[in-house]
Amino acid sequence: MDYLKYGWNVVKKDWMAWIILYVVMSIAAQFFVGLLLMPQAFRVIRKSMNDGTAPAIGDYFNFDRISDDAITMVILSAVYFIAAMLCYLPIFAAIPLMVWVVHLAAEDRYAPMDNIKASFAHAKDNFGEIFMTLLVIWVVASILITVTCGIGALVVFPTLMVGLEKFYQDKRNAIFAAADAAGVPARA
Repeated sequence: MDYLKYGWNVVKKDWMAWIILYVVMSIAAQFFVGLLLMPQAFRVIRKSMNDGTAPAIGDYFNFDRISDDAITMVILSAVYFIAAMLCYLPIFAAIPLMVWVVHLAAEDRYAPMDNIKASFAHAKDNFGEIFMTLLVIWVVASILITVTCGIGALVVFPTLMVGLEKFYQDKRNAIFAAADAAGVPARA
């Protein structure tokens, strides 16, 4: 819940810019490119959080790292697809285990497949905490969206994304340590 509170405190300062970013991301998602741009979205969110400024919508369309981002997102989608095809229950394990993949891709610290390995290295030992945090965030966000007849999604999703980035930032050093311990090579 603290992550959503933090996300709300960030989003409410420049709520219109966050809504615009969410709408642009939603439109991009309709054309598959939105999936490939998820790491870039978290770069924009991270920069905005660190600078204390509104998100720069134009930065969302920075394609400098699109090849690694695309490879990472295709691999992640394949993991989710396989988990969903196995009677759907494994998806409830795959999501917490892969929660850091997009955030790690935004760091550009690891190669695409190593983002998967690094996320797994940390999440397997912290599964319960991650699962419960994601569950609470999902339940609260679902209630808020339902109560507002869907209109609240315009504010809830940016708040959720900022909250997830804060969750990642709080675990960042532990994720890197777990990846190092697992032998996941960082880029030079």
